[in-house]
Amino acid sequence: DDDGLVLPPNIAPTQVAIIPIGNDSRVDDLVNDTYNKLLDSEVIIVCSICVFCCALYIKYTYTDEQLAANSILRLYRALQDPILGYSGIAILLRFFKRRQIFIAESLLGKTLQYTGRHTLDIYLLHYFFLPKLPALGLTLMKSNNIIVEIALVALISTLVISCSLLLSKIIKTNSIAGYVLLGSKVKSTRKTQIYA
Repeated sequence: DDDGLVLPPNIAPTQVAIIPIGNDSRVDDLVNDTYNKLLDSEVIIVCSICVFCCALYIKYTYTDEQLAANSILRLYRALQDPILGYSGIAILLRFFKRRQIFIAESLLGKTLQYTGRHTLDIYLLHYFFLPKLPALGLTLMKSNNIIVEIALVALISTLVISCSLLLSKIIKTNSIAGYVLLGSKVKSTRKTQIYA
């Protein structure tokens, strides 16, 4: 245009967002087909792995001062968490889809299925088991050993999820407590008798 590049760009006064909502099976089929095509695409997975590895390299190679000195790295620093998160999710989804771990009858498959069916319980109860370890957080922030970080986070996550599932099981032994605290269905113990 005649004005050149305008930053930030002007925002249109009227904005439109089209969100498909409803029980239209064509939309569901289109979304599922697109999702499967993207997940099966070799280009997407190779790009995700490259982006993830590059992001980890930058995170653990450059100091905060070096990142602040370079404008491109400053931009990367602002986008670091979403980049690592989305590329990591793409890699994990591809791994789980290829291995069919969620469908498998193995111990890991059954454990993941059980955890998936009880995510609301975990969401509601995990707060009570989160450790208050600010010193650990500071240590991890200064640490440059990703293996130690991943192992520690996996261990704490597994313990918190296990404790949440155990407490959920205990709460659900009483149907009223399960209904009030977790929203589980009340099991009727009264039997209906039909007299002839």
